[in-house]
Amino acid sequence: MHSVSYGERVLKLASSGSIMRFHKNRKRAISRILISIIVIVFILVATIGTWSVSYFTSGPECGAISVEGQAMYIHIVEDSTNSSIAGARLSASTIVTCSPNSTPTTTFTQTDRLPSQTTSSNGTITFVSPPVALYSVVVHYSGSIYNTTVNVRPLVVTNVTISIPSGRTSISYSSIP
Repeated sequence: MHSVSYGERVLKLASSGSIMRFHKNRKRAISRILISIIVIVFILVATIGTWSVSYFTSGPECGAISVEGQAMYIHIVEDSTNSSIAGARLSASTIVTCSPNSTPTTTFTQTDRLPSQTTSSNGTITFVSPPVALYSVVVHYSGSIYNTTVNVRPLVVTNVTISIPSGRTSISYSSIP
């Protein structure tokens, strides 16, 4: 009885092509799996991208605001003395004009309100991390109404001073150290 060594069996299989076919089939299987994974990832990215685009251009939000300013400080002062005015009631709303579904002929204005507040003795109202947007600010004081617009920029502090009774507004931006 003749025993066949391991090396002889490998040579015999190699010469018959079985090992080559095995490796070739294995490479094809791995390639198919990788291609399938790539296709699945591509489909997921495309689906999520389409959902994101439709979310930001349609629906009641017509553009969710995700970036914030550091803070918005609104100071109400008296014209003649530049002293702080307590008791002024302030409201602020975002002003966003949207075109749902990217249709420029159909637009509407979206408004989101920040909580209304009344100035304390220092005449200042603080909004922490307001969404980046253009705001319509309305101040009610002593039977009069004062209107202005304020642009809150990303990642900075927005400082607004509204002088009463002139209604003059000054806006400055600074970063937090």
